[in-house]
Amino acid sequence: MMRTAISAKTIIALPHNLYWPQLSEAALFCLEVAAKQGFRPDEVWVLGEDAPNSAAIERWFPDAKIRNIELGKKRWPLDVGSNQFLQKPLTLYAAMQDNAPAKLITPLHGASAYFALMARAGGLLDQSCEIIQTCYLPTAFESEGSLILPTELSTVLDTELEAWCARHGDALWITHDGLKQSIADKFDMPPSTIRALPLKVAKSAQTPKRHIVFAGVPSPLYGFDAFLDLAESLDDEVEHISVFLKGTDDHKSWQQAGYKRLHALKAKLDWHRDADIYDHKDDLTDAVLVCPMRTPIFPLAARAVHKSGMQVLWGMGFETPRAKTASNVHNVISDVRKLKAKLLELWDIEKPDANLIAPTPLKTVPNKAKPKPRPLPAVKSPSIIVLHHNRTKYLDQALASLAAQTDTDFELVLVDDGSAPEARAELPALIKKHGFKNAQISTIENAYPSVARNHGAAISNGDTVLFMDDDNLLAPETIAAFKSALASQDVVLSFYQTFTGETAPEITKGDGHKPAHTSLAYGFAGLHPGTGLFYNLVGNSCFMIRRTLFEKLGGFSPKYGVGLEDYAFLLKASFKGDLRFTVLPEPYLHFRLHADKIRNTHIDWRSPERLQAGHWRVIDDIASNTGNIPAPALAYARQLHELTQYQYVAKPRPKYFRLKSVMMHQYLRPFLAKRQGLRKLFLKFAGKEGRLFRVLERWFGR
Repeated sequence: MMRTAISAKTIIALPHNLYWPQLSEAALFCLEVAAKQGFRPDEVWVLGEDAPNSAAIERWFPDAKIRNIELGKKRWPLDVGSNQFLQKPLTLYAAMQDNAPAKLITPLHGASAYFALMARAGGLLDQSCEIIQTCYLPTAFESEGSLILPTELSTVLDTELEAWCARHGDALWITHDGLKQSIADKFDMPPSTIRALPLKVAKSAQTPKRHIVFAGVPSPLYGFDAFLDLAESLDDEVEHISVFLKGTDDHKSWQQAGYKRLHALKAKLDWHRDADIYDHKDDLTDAVLVCPMRTPIFPLAARAVHKSGMQVLWGMGFETPRAKTASNVHNVISDVRKLKAKLLELWDIEKPDANLIAPTPLKTVPNKAKPKPRPLPAVKSPSIIVLHHNRTKYLDQALASLAAQTDTDFELVLVDDGSAPEARAELPALIKKHGFKNAQISTIENAYPSVARNHGAAISNGDTVLFMDDDNLLAPETIAAFKSALASQDVVLSFYQTFTGETAPEITKGDGHKPAHTSLAYGFAGLHPGTGLFYNLVGNSCFMIRRTLFEKLGGFSPKYGVGLEDYAFLLKASFKGDLRFTVLPEPYLHFRLHADKIRNTHIDWRSPERLQAGHWRVIDDIASNTGNIPAPALAYARQLHELTQYQYVAKPRPKYFRLKSVMMHQYLRPFLAKRQGLRKLFLKFAGKEGRLFRVLERWFGR
């Protein structure tokens, strides 16, 4: 086999950032490793369409020749279209065939060396070409508490490619020794091939100054808007704010608005644009670096953290890992109020409430074989689980709607999710006010909806559970209708209608099990596999299910965040294939729209990219665990995710699931019912329970 002639050159290959003109931080760390280990490259290649920004390269290697390696599509043996995650490694491979170096130094992340290693292993490149890779935060170690880019925002094959490249390269340079053994175990590679730049952690002060720092890109994807919200909430406490920005695009109106918000605060403000936080580490010893929504700490920022000893607030999802982290890194749930509380604790301004108990987790149930069709037990004693957090006025209205139920034979389980002491003190009086005889109150530390609902199910005494939030209301017929439907079903949910305002709407009793309509309703498509792959057409958390089945399904998972936990649970249940569901086409739930809803403050909902990424994470997990998703649907979901993960995505749900379309079908029912061939099918689908159907049928006759 003909081999490419080896040269004596040392080449650094850097992937160009796709979204802004500067080199990526992974590329900057690669340059730093090469400089501090005495490598003297002859050339520095930058893979990308645009000419590279040479200032950062010349900082480390002023004498090296800088080459822009353009992404030449026609040179590739594969049709990769516009997928730049494949364009880069293929372009590097093509360039090395033309001029193979004696030594190649390149970042691991993004798989820049993948085809170079493949070519060398296959004999297309000389075996003596030494391939050195650098990685400051490998994607596979999020569970180890390392500071990394969230895996759901990486390409689908990132972890697999990185593991393969790490095992087949000649050396892997990382930021610090703390992860060496973990990487060796995870990638199944000898520790001797893993090397680290020396890091000596500085000692930080006992109480950091009221100085907060943001280092990253001024984009919602990287938590800049969350940092702004946090800074505004601390306007009376914070004294100094430092901002290190990368990839600014100042002409964008939302960036300008963000700058104005910071300038309006009382604190001293330092702007550093296109500057490395590492160069200012000595000025940040007593600062707190805030990384909302697991913002990737860039390589030089990570080294600045270790060198300066500054404290770091590391924003997680809704699951805080148990693994050990550095003493100056604090894992915090990615919510402004949680970040603020941790800062106030670090500054010795406020202490956490010691009177709250830890949530009770659901009992783990071992997986069993797929059950055969079975008779369903009768519903005897439902438990209504109501979540509350600092909204006693809304809770009063919610409890009033429960007290007005036509069927009052249920247990009330009120779970207080870490409210303030003054709010918790009002709860017994509210229970007494509405006359609940069978009720219990449990106060837990603030753990958010998934954990709080699971806690309520775990301590409930009923054989059936129904979930409700404190700011919503139920129609008087809800419990009776859900219990009736659950006699022949495993899961029961319904349409809902929305309302606004501090005052609850007047909810009157409807007709039998039919609620009265006060506004337009939103309907779901139902729990059929595939309906929720691209948008949530499945349902929400206000459903009724037998408690034993809820436990077998694992309850709500906290790792998907607010707004996706119910979607994840119901979609997972729908793919079991042996459960019976019904979506009642009547709006029993009254859903309140107001500014204090958690989805309006939590970062997942404030950043559509995050919401889309979380949506994909649900699909990916379910596909891995069930294997029941059709291959074409899953492939389409993957493509949709790749196209949208770096864009603002807020796709509207199809209009034909709105009530207007439902009403259209109501008008069409008499026409269809009079057709002999369609009548049987129509009645099977819709039945004769609709009021409007009966009215129109009387008008137009049979």
